[in-house]
Amino acid sequence: MCSNHMSESDEESLVCRMVLPLPEDYCCYRDVSIQHPHLNFEVLGCMPLDSETMVEDVRVKGPGASEDLLQELRKSWDVKSAEVVRYSGNSTVHRLTLATCPIIAIHQDLHLLPTFPFGVKNGTVTMLVTGSPEQVRQMFARLKERIPDVTFSSIRRTFVDGRESLLTPRQVEVFQTALSAGYWDVPRRTNLTLLAEVFHVSKSTLHETIAQIENRLLHEVSEEHLRPLPF
Repeated sequence: MCSNHMSESDEESLVCRMVLPLPEDYCCYRDVSIQHPHLNFEVLGCMPLDSETMVEDVRVKGPGASEDLLQELRKSWDVKSAEVVRYSGNSTVHRLTLATCPIIAIHQDLHLLPTFPFGVKNGTVTMLVTGSPEQVRQMFARLKERIPDVTFSSIRRTFVDGRESLLTPRQVEVFQTALSAGYWDVPRRTNLTLLAEVFHVSKSTLHETIAQIENRLLHEVSEEHLRPLPF
């Protein structure tokens, strides 16, 4: 590995993939996702109402994403109200008004937001977050106090100084969606057929796009990008 020293340029950002095993009573989806391991939960977005309350939209995928699940969520200590805003087959979108999640509160304090959607599975949150090296340091330190087992499964650098981006905007969209859906998880949680339906393209077209993404990312990997953060 290279030296731990890292540039503090304002033009440099870090894209971090975080894994956060949730403590007991941390949020309503912690217990529900453990009790229903066959379901996939995706947080589509959230909006603060005040310092203590937020509205959150969550998609639940899989058999059993029904009214019974909604009743379970309504019993959670942090949920003030819950409703189904969209239902299609084995996919249901819930809108909850609930106490502000400590994870989201930390991001808000540091003027950071995770990339949506992010997943909750078996009591564990996996999300992408982009910020300056100092923001990422502070975020990690504060999350570590609340969730000692928090880890970064990947970290890469990006720049906002006008240099050509590693991926095109379309490739970034496909990459983030496929990553959040678990396409590169072991074992995989989704496949090309399902992702092609999300993007409304043919399976062969999506396969070519993902192959281009993988090629660019693999060629970008170097000692510089594998260098660990100094915390």
